[in-house]
Amino acid sequence: MVQFLGRMRLLLLVAMLALSGNATPAMAHAVLLGSSPLDGAVLPTEPLFFTLNFNEAVSPLVIDLVAPDGQRLDLLAETTSGQKLTIQLPHGLAPGTSVLNWRVVSIDGHPIGGASLFSVGFVTGAAPVAEPSATPVQALFWVSKLVLFVTLFVGLGGVLFGVVAWPQPMISRRMSWGLLALGGVCAPLCLGLQGLDALGAPLAALASAQPWITGWSTSFGPTALGVWLALGFAALSLRQSRLGHKRLLIAAGLVLAAMALAMSGHAGAAEPQWLTRLAVGIHIACVIFWVGALAPLVELLAPQQGPEQALRRFSAIIPWAIAGLVGSGAILTVIQLGPPSSLWLAPYGIILAAKLALVAGLLGLGLWNRFRLTQQTLAGEPVSRRQLRQTTSIELVVVLLILALVAGWRFTPPPRALAEQLAAPLELHLHSDMIMANMSVTPARVGSVSITIWLTDGAFGPLTAQNVMVSLASKALGIQAITREANQADDGSWQIKALVLPQPGIWEVTVEARVSRYELLAISGEIELN
Repeated sequence: MVQFLGRMRLLLLVAMLALSGNATPAMAHAVLLGSSPLDGAVLPTEPLFFTLNFNEAVSPLVIDLVAPDGQRLDLLAETTSGQKLTIQLPHGLAPGTSVLNWRVVSIDGHPIGGASLFSVGFVTGAAPVAEPSATPVQALFWVSKLVLFVTLFVGLGGVLFGVVAWPQPMISRRMSWGLLALGGVCAPLCLGLQGLDALGAPLAALASAQPWITGWSTSFGPTALGVWLALGFAALSLRQSRLGHKRLLIAAGLVLAAMALAMSGHAGAAEPQWLTRLAVGIHIACVIFWVGALAPLVELLAPQQGPEQALRRFSAIIPWAIAGLVGSGAILTVIQLGPPSSLWLAPYGIILAAKLALVAGLLGLGLWNRFRLTQQTLAGEPVSRRQLRQTTSIELVVVLLILALVAGWRFTPPPRALAEQLAAPLELHLHSDMIMANMSVTPARVGSVSITIWLTDGAFGPLTAQNVMVSLASKALGIQAITREANQADDGSWQIKALVLPQPGIWEVTVEARVSRYELLAISGEIELN
């Protein structure tokens, strides 16, 4: 026993060191706040650097520049990491329009990408900017994460239930073996698919080393490793004949699984870190116990089985698991959604609403099972026992639907991240042969906004204006022009304070600068408000 405990401590220590070795402090889902030069800017001379500003530190994955002549240059080696990416541009860039394609990974392990255009001297035709869309890699990644969740919650959870309600039923034991083996293959596959998705690479690239290296470098790396180790501890528990050894091993697997899933993803990446990661760990541990018990209970409730001991132990523990599940889930929901707003209707909020609806149904079914059917089953009523087996099977199906929804969260930023993006200024560059304007709208959402405008002439020189008028209209929304006169600030910019824009959508912006009694220069563009 002493020798076993010594080995057990060593295995757990090595596993935790492996997990922590690749971990980095997490903040939130990254969003782009702005760039310099502005997207679409026309510059008098070639810039030496291009900067991308994010709400948190990111790591660049793909940085390439499509020059005006169509040549594609890889600038990843010339790019710094951090909250502000600084990209050193090549010298001797030809006049015309260039496209900077970028793809970065946020600290929660989720990649984001985009493209920015800028022109030197004048605007020319540029390489088309590809719109982001779902890919076979993302679909396969979703399926693999769903499978991994099933192997973890049903496979490892079944082993956990087996040591709580000793002994584990034979069919459940065999199913756990199969799921643990499947998870052992699926966890590394998820790592490679994470790398493909992060790089935006095709499925065929999985045969190369780069996706695996990239996947490991993200915060999903320790998550995949931790889940793989947790499944391994569960498999070791199944091989043990002594109940004490089994319990120690499965407890280690449970701790590793909770730690691993708290190290990446939206929920564990939000602030405050000490609270969100603790809440995720508790949430995962409670789900594993509850979900892992369902399949064994279905087997034990079959005719000519003896479920009484297992039912009593499960009924005694499950209220504590439900309390931990509901409490931790409430904390994470409040943090992820933020204050009430229209952002709750974003895809993340829709998935969350669907999940909560299913969870509410699951809780209702669980309460009926525990306080009605379980008591009657323990009293020896065969009809109640048959009904309990049926409702427990339904619980298992509902759980699979919930896991499918949770796997889809990987591709949807939470409202708190969208709110950070909308709080940042919306920046716009307008230009014509006679006048140019850099415009900033703060915040980038409907309601009261402030507008700041910097003006230059068509040759990039200073522009002296007698007054500046700004009009915003939306034909799609049926809103006529809202016109305000800007005031010139001490720094030379033109500003409008507390302008109310009432509806989200596309707004046409017109800036009119009167440069003399007889000359009025106008420039137009579009902004999109949420």
